[in-house]
Amino acid sequence: MRDKLSPKTAIFVIISILLPLLTHGMDLFLQWLSTRGIYVPLPFGSSSLLRVLTELYLYMLLAVGLNIVMGNFRRPDVGFAAFYLIGGYTAGLLMTKLGWNYWIVLVLAAMHGALWGLLRTALTLWLRGVYFAVATFGFAGVLYVVVKHGGESIGAPDGTVYGIPAPTILGHELYYNWQHYYHILCLLVLTVFAAYRLTRSRMVLTDSGERTDAAGNAEPQLRRSQGFLAFAISAAIGAIGGAFFAQFRANINPDAFAPWESILVLCMVVVGGLGSIRGAILGAGVIGLANEVLRLMIPIQFSSLRFLVFGALVLLVMRCRPAGMLSAKR
Repeated sequence: MRDKLSPKTAIFVIISILLPLLTHGMDLFLQWLSTRGIYVPLPFGSSSLLRVLTELYLYMLLAVGLNIVMGNFRRPDVGFAAFYLIGGYTAGLLMTKLGWNYWIVLVLAAMHGALWGLLRTALTLWLRGVYFAVATFGFAGVLYVVVKHGGESIGAPDGTVYGIPAPTILGHELYYNWQHYYHILCLLVLTVFAAYRLTRSRMVLTDSGERTDAAGNAEPQLRRSQGFLAFAISAAIGAIGGAFFAQFRANINPDAFAPWESILVLCMVVVGGLGSIRGAILGAGVIGLANEVLRLMIPIQFSSLRFLVFGALVLLVMRCRPAGMLSAKR
């Protein structure tokens, strides 16, 4: 039995919607206290909190997208950052070089990512286990190197795109952190809704049976049409996340889409629980929050120590809960 939309989920969504208002109210309350000589020190302000939550929601969106493949077909996709990169550079280049509207570019980025997802699926769907993982990682690595060293071929020196404009609605630019927060929240809700619908539709994205490979490991049997559909949707979601990231950061470079990001998102899905949408969201929240905390705590010259902490966290979860924190029950 797979996870269902529950009252707890509805409460979480309501709190998420009201959170910017709550943080603004807290700021007003603290200002009122300061006028009376009472100062309450906080490690960060409401705007910084919303920015961190925006990045967490982005990771959640990516984790839900990867979970469509990882959770339903048990394929170890270690190259998901490739679609994240495709979406980011599609949006960044079209908006800066051609001046296209962000909302049109967002759709085009999703379509572009889906096309690359279909292409990669055609080349790798017949692979199994570690061979599939190596192929997908290589795909992401090749795209990363091409963009990083492509220079003039992509119209971005050193692979960096500067000055990506903010999206507009009715002539108003969306550049405040609370606007970014609601922007990614809407994308995340739509992604989760689509993922729930897909797992329950007649076009079933679930295991249609199991077979045993040469190593004796059971893996799901899938129809080619299901595989192509799942990978295309997963890639489109990754590209949407990249398009959002491009306008959110305004300046992007290939290092933001390095193959390491694929490993990070994969860890989120595995820690949360394969096949569980709620698990993917929880795993993204835990790993993403740890990433942000460690980024602030560890000096930049020792930033690689974060990988050690992530590895220890994954090992701990796998030791205590091998199926993940919120695995889908079958």
